[in-house]
Amino acid sequence: MTKCAYFIYGEHASGIINSQAVDVVKFYNSSGLANCSLIAFLPYPFALKTHAQLEEFIGHSLNKTRALPQRFWPLLLKWESIRLAWKIKQGEINTIICRGAFSTIIALETKNRFYKSLRVCYDGRGAVAAEHEEYGVYPHYLVPLMYESEKRSVLESDTQIAVTKNLVQYWRNRYGYRSTNHQIIPTTLDSSIILENQPEFISVNRIKNREKLNVRAEEVLLVYCGSSAGWQSFGLLFEYLNKCLSEQDNIKVLLLTQEHSLISELSLKFPGRVIRRFVKPNEVCNWLVTGDYGLLIREQSITNNCASPTKYAEYLRAGLKVITRYNLSEFSPKKLSNNYIDNILDSYNIDGVKEYSKEHHKSEYSKICS
Repeated sequence: MTKCAYFIYGEHASGIINSQAVDVVKFYNSSGLANCSLIAFLPYPFALKTHAQLEEFIGHSLNKTRALPQRFWPLLLKWESIRLAWKIKQGEINTIICRGAFSTIIALETKNRFYKSLRVCYDGRGAVAAEHEEYGVYPHYLVPLMYESEKRSVLESDTQIAVTKNLVQYWRNRYGYRSTNHQIIPTTLDSSIILENQPEFISVNRIKNREKLNVRAEEVLLVYCGSSAGWQSFGLLFEYLNKCLSEQDNIKVLLLTQEHSLISELSLKFPGRVIRRFVKPNEVCNWLVTGDYGLLIREQSITNNCASPTKYAEYLRAGLKVITRYNLSEFSPKKLSNNYIDNILDSYNIDGVKEYSKEHHKSEYSKICS
């Protein structure tokens, strides 16, 4: 059986890492596609905390290998190929799947210097250079390396994972990518939470959580789950929320995110109608089912056009209707209703949710390691 590894470098443990990295490792092993392991170079300032969380996610012990402090990456990142080569040798790895451009450039150096037969897969989660140009996400000392890393990852890796067709087109336009050796796999759900009895789970937890939050049966609850990063378009999101809360007294909002000044302003303007919670990744699904609509309102940008937001699939799994910038007219405040949830046991589309399962994309995952 093929031996592969999923490689993350300098990444903090999170729900995204659990579903898009750790769960990939679990899927390869449980499906029999490959014997897969997780190689994690832990973020330098938070190594112990991240290590403990990753061990909790994956269910067994992991080596404590720290990544370099970020400021050293431009000078020394390629030398990390030596440490990675040792892990490749120990695990007898044939294929390495790399999350993001920085981990991929390390793997490419390892391949070029030590293991010519190593198969390197670039797991492209988004338009890296465009994301920085539009939202300034990288510190200045990483920007030149970031550009080099994405270009080399796209053009020199043996195969690639793209989350959307738009991301492949971005590679073609920006870097002259001409290969067809990529696989399109959208962001997928954590396999452990795709349940056949999801409708019953929704009904039970919806009632219980709405009582906790003091949301009445006849009220409509809008839910947002995510960060406050630039591409989340908080300005656009809160413009819509302000309109909803102003025009309809029976609307409340649940924000599963960290504190933000816009949340404070909205809470002051609409007392008792804006609820904020920051929960652990494994608790997110329990709270999403409380709502009637999931909010995914993002501005037009290359970053967002190339993305496959995890939250879209998570909202569907929770039985929510999803409000995006494309259907705002359909979901104007006066049209919002919670009536549909009464029929959730009959209308829940388990097949639609399974389109975001790893099992649905088993063929694509298989080709990565073949």
